[in-house]
Amino acid sequence: MFDKTQFTHKIFSKESWEDEVKKMILSLNINDGVLWYKKHKSLKKINEELVTLGYYTKYKYFKENAVSFYLNQEQGKIDGYICQNGCIIETVQIVIAFYDKEESQRDINLTAGQNTTECGWVGEKLNFIKNRIIDRVNLKIGKCYKDIDTLLIGVRDWFVSRISKDEYAVFGNEVRKHVSNLNSTHNFKQIVIVDTDYVGKGSYIAFP
Repeated sequence: MFDKTQFTHKIFSKESWEDEVKKMILSLNINDGVLWYKKHKSLKKINEELVTLGYYTKYKYFKENAVSFYLNQEQGKIDGYICQNGCIIETVQIVIAFYDKEESQRDINLTAGQNTTECGWVGEKLNFIKNRIIDRVNLKIGKCYKDIDTLLIGVRDWFVSRISKDEYAVFGNEVRKHVSNLNSTHNFKQIVIVDTDYVGKGSYIAFP
């Protein structure tokens, strides 16, 4: 029988974790694949924290060998660890900047014929994500955590990849300005925003 909790906290290699997660999703035999993560608390943790840590590890350490990661099973300030050759090389605290509730309201507005932002439907989503990122950073900075390398923020809809393009640069500029202003006050060595779309062709941006 599939143990969701054990799967959530196992040690994953940089190379194989993505295939393992996708196979796990298929094994659930849930008809509505978009909502598979709402069926159990551990599945939600996989969809959010595990996948965020996985894609960050994949994108940052893609040239490195013998890299693995895992989520902390204990409740505490450190959410996950990245290791190389069995030794911890980075500690992370993970926050999620998804927008499920806002997305639902946006779809209702679109169906009712209400206008979205000047950047259109995609711009509307990116604006929600931008606001969620700023909220999350403010919340975590205010708690003054210490001895954690990275505040890792998971996003969707290829937010990081898209803000590098002129069409959506306004959202990226606002995020960069906000996060950069916190450089002198936060206790994390870096703040990182990472795309966690399951296609696996996203990117990440780090603020030292």
